[in-house]
Formats: sequence, structure tokens, C-alpha cells
Amino acid sequence: MTNGSEILSAPLRLVTSGPHRPAAPDPTMLLRRTAHFAAAAQFGVEQPTALRRLHAATGTLTGAAGLEDLLGRVLDSAITLTGADYGNVQLVDPATGALRIVTQSGFGPEFLDYFAVVEDATSACGRAAATGAQFVVADTRSDPAFAAHRAIAERARFRAVQSTPLLAYDGRLIGMVSTHLRDPYRAAGHDLRILRLFGDVAGELVAHRLGAADSIGWIVIEALLMPGSGRKSPHGGGAVAPNGHAARRMSNGSAGKSWPARPERTASELAGDVVGDLFTAGLGLRNAVDLLGDGHARDRIVAVAEGLDDAIRRIRAEMLCVVAGDPLP
Repeated sequence: MTNGSEILSAPLRLVTSGPHRPAAPDPTMLLRRTAHFAAAAQFGVEQPTALRRLHAATGTLTGAAGLEDLLGRVLDSAITLTGADYGNVQLVDPATGALRIVTQSGFGPEFLDYFAVVEDATSACGRAAATGAQFVVADTRSDPAFAAHRAIAERARFRAVQSTPLLAYDGRLIGMVSTHLRDPYRAAGHDLRILRLFGDVAGELVAHRLGAADSIGWIVIEALLMPGSGRKSPHGGGAVAPNGHAARRMSNGSAGKSWPARPERTASELAGDVVGDLFTAGLGLRNAVDLLGDGHARDRIVAVAEGLDDAIRRIRAEMLCVVAGDPLP
């Protein structure tokens, strides 16, 4: 690996030995994720400097040589984003649903044994897992809910911790990245927002490495949150077809459609329209795949893939051009 993190081989083998299959999406969760990504698109337009920070963090992830390298890069980037002193990455054990530490930086054996398996909601990572949302303990000495873990925090020399879920695009919990600081943490809201979006990218990439993702998720994540205009495989390496991961381009008369940039639109209108298109097309493609035995499945897949391709074109042509004529990397 090219980073300073340590892989814990035994728990990583345990977590990766079981099947990690994509689950059927929860419609309620998909609605929440649609709103989440719409807000992310608006955030990128309104905060271009923050988006560049996100791109700097996520840009290193797709070049990872394998799962271990990817986990190390995820942790190193999270530590950099939060200015932390230590950190760890946990993955969900598919057999039990518990979180297991698989990568760490800066901790000794006592801490790693204490938090080796997390199954309750009393710690920061446990609460983040239970709610599916980022959780921050700004000061371990004053947070009453962290009282059970104050002794280990003192011995491990940290006063603050944040835990950010690593989520697949459809909201499934893949793992957790937690960073720890020697002093109380007073993070700005946009810093935590960047970290949450970083968790979306990292979660989808890890899910692909585990075989727990589908191609639709990477299309959404790459189009909205990753730097550059070239489509890249979530496994690193070469580019993929514009309408999906490792997919052949499907075309007809509208495949080469050009979407003109319209900077006069508000960020909220743009974000809502584009992200709505992405999710509508993505869910349609899921349904089409389920109907592969049907005689109309091919036509339906072609039409939906075309819509997804057009949605991505709109992101590239419209959203990034809104930022005061200063294209993002």
C-alpha cells in the first residue's frame, strides 16, 4: 500500500468470506437518497471550493490496487479531511450485521480489542450505524451517551471522534470510517458535509470490491461526486461506457444528443431535475433487468440506458457550467 494505515488481516478475511450480494432497494430509502443527492448537487454548485476538496479526497480512491489498498486510502483521506490524529475503518459482517475493524491508524492493541466488534449504539460508530447518519462526539468527557467508553478514550488518548457511514448509493450500510482527535472537535458544518459525501463515494467503491453493488450505483456516484469528465471503472483502470459500468454503449437517434448549458437556472431546480432523472432512469434499468426473460426487455433496457446516459450528459453540460464559468476538475 502507498498509505500509512494498517490492515487487520484476520477480521478482514472474516468479513469478506461471506456473500455480499446487492439487496433489493428499499423504496423509502431510495426517496431519501434522491433528496440527499439532489442536495449534494446543489452543495457542489454553491460551494465550488468544498467540491474541489471532495474531489481531491475521492480522486485517489479509484486508483486503488485492491480492497486492502482502497481501505487504507479511505482512512488516510478521512484523517486528512478531519485533521485527525487516529482513525479506523469498519466493515459490516454479513453474517451478524456487526461492525468489525479492518483498517486502523494510530491505535494500540487495547483499543483494537475493545472496539473489535461493535453491535450496540453506545459508541459513535454504533450510533452512526443505527441511524445511518454521521455522528460526532465533540468531547468524550462531556457527552453523557459516551460515558461507558470514557476510560478507553482516555487510555487511547482521544477527546473527540466522528463516525461517517460508508453507504452504497441506495442507502445500504457497507461500513464506517471513524476519525479521532486528541482535542475536542469543533468542525465546521461544510467540513462534515464533505466527509458525508466522501462516505458515499467510498461506500460505493468498497461495495463494488465486495460484490455488494450494481452498476447503477456507480453511475450515480461518479456523475455527481467524482472529479473529471471521463467515465472510470470503480475497480480502477480504464474508462467504461458512458451509460454504465463496463457496459456497451447503446445508441439510436438520440444517443448523441447535446444538452446546452443554462446557467440562468437556480441551483435547486438544476439539482432536483438532474438527480431525479438519474434515479428514475436507474430504477427503470433495475426493473428492466428483472424482466430479462420478457420479450420486451431488450427494448426497455435500451430506452432506460439511453435516458441514464442523457442524464449524465446533463450533469456534465449543465451543472458544472453553472459555477461562474469556472469548470471544476
